[in-house]
Amino acid sequence: MIYELLRSGQLESVTIGRNRRVPVLAVDDFVARLRREQHEPPQ
Repeated sequence: MIYELLRSGQLESVTIGRNRRVPVLAVDDFVARLRREQHEPPQ
């Protein structure tokens, strides 16, 4: 699932050399977006 989120751009990452890292702020933003979506009224 993480690779799908990275591929789709829903979760940001940075590449350092041959390693891909997900910054803590990117995880915080992703979780905040999920929480907002859960609290939005259905359209």
